[in-house]
Amino acid sequence: MQEPLNSVVLLFNYYFMKSILLTISLLLFVAIGFVKAQPSDTIPCPALQLKGPKDNKVAEGKELTVSVAPLGKQYEKYELTYNWSLSNGEILKGQGTSKIYIDTRGMKDQSTSIMVEISGLKAGCENTAALFIDIIADKPKR
Repeated sequence: MQEPLNSVVLLFNYYFMKSILLTISLLLFVAIGFVKAQPSDTIPCPALQLKGPKDNKVAEGKELTVSVAPLGKQYEKYELTYNWSLSNGEILKGQGTSKIYIDTRGMKDQSTSIMVEISGLKAGCENTAALFIDIIADKPKR
C-alpha cells in the first residue's frame, strides 16, 4: 500500500513545483515588461514645452505648426507616444508624433488650446503640456 501513496506524493510534488515555477516565470515576465516600459529612474524628468508661432499668433488660413521641444538625448532611445488634442480646429497631420500641423481656415478671431499627452516617460514625470494660439485676420498685402 505504500507504493501508490508514494506515487501520489511524488505526483503532487511534481505539479506543485511546476506551478511554483510557472508563477515565478509569469511574475518575472510581467516585471521585465514593466521595466522595459518605463525609462530608468536615474533619468531626470524632462521640462515639457510646446513650440508654436511667434507671439502665439497665426493668420487665419495659414497652416499652424506646433511641436514638443526636444526632451534630451537620454529620451531618444525610448518609444514615446504623443496624443494631441485641440479645443478648436483640425489636425491635418502628425497625430502620434512630436509635431502636428493644424488647419486654421475659418477660424478668424478665434483661439485654440493645444494639448499633448506623452506616454512612455519615466513614472512620476509631468507628461502633459499646453499652448494657446490666437487666430488673427490675415494682413492685407501692400
